[in-house]
Amino acid sequence: MTPAEESQIRSLNEMFTREVTIGMRLTDDPRSRDIEGFCDLLLRLVPKINIRREEASAASLPAILVGPRLSFCGIPSHNEMAPFIEALVFLNTGKTDLPESIIGRLQHVRPPASVSVYVAPFCKFCPEVVRRLLPLPFAVDGLRMRIIDGVLFKDVAGEDRVRSVPTVILDNQYRWTGGVTLPQLCEAVESRDPTKLEKAALQRLVTEGGAYDLARMMLSSGRIFEAFLELLIEENFTVRLAAMVTMEELAAADLTLARQVIAPLWKRYPQSTDSVKGDMLYIFGELKSPQCLPHLRSVLATEENSEIREAAQEALEKIESE
Repeated sequence: MTPAEESQIRSLNEMFTREVTIGMRLTDDPRSRDIEGFCDLLLRLVPKINIRREEASAASLPAILVGPRLSFCGIPSHNEMAPFIEALVFLNTGKTDLPESIIGRLQHVRPPASVSVYVAPFCKFCPEVVRRLLPLPFAVDGLRMRIIDGVLFKDVAGEDRVRSVPTVILDNQYRWTGGVTLPQLCEAVESRDPTKLEKAALQRLVTEGGAYDLARMMLSSGRIFEAFLELLIEENFTVRLAAMVTMEELAAADLTLARQVIAPLWKRYPQSTDSVKGDMLYIFGELKSPQCLPHLRSVLATEENSEIREAAQEALEKIESE
């Protein structure tokens, strides 16, 4: 960190009117150590900041969490520092300069929107785009935003097909390279088709506490989203568990709709790992549909793994007891 950047951070001591708490999300990713080091320095420079440590799975990116809906996936430096300081000020005051017309359009939008903003430390255009969008996660309950350092997380940028910065991505359905206006973003949020959300967007939603929201989305549309099925067979247990919570919500509200997962899940069964198979059989048992009986009997007749056989037997007994 340069002396100028330290000075920017120290200026928060005069700006803050109270103590503020931010999060530090750490994973097994080695880049977590860089974020932890930055946060340790932040604590030393600004005594009014408290840091809440959060351990997370590899499915989440290590990040600095400013409020419940904004994450900085990177170490603020150079041109990224000023927007980071501004975000901390928003957190301290609880106020933003977002126009009421924008808040009104987005405040009750469903499903919740996920915005990713890819930046780079030396990009001269990135700060303007970030500052334009920065008030959104503070003023709009239904919008989460990630600011991702595309240099530090080059692998993630590659997965999202980011070729230059700034790039703004909304739910993997819309993207803007070079910038986006607030009215353009509002229009895109309002016109999204939730049934076409990709796996990555749904994965972020459920792993960040949105399992109930996803269930409501599928209930509203009257169909199971194709990408949701991929979450149910995801090898990462944290992701799969969050998807199973969504299944429980869905089954409690509309069992007929929830049972639409049976045929496509069974189609994926042969290619699944043993741990995924066990959870899939658990889902079958919870759905309590006679449609599952031939599948479960087939597992009992052919499966050599005793744990999977046990899961199939338990599911079978649940259904037959109805």
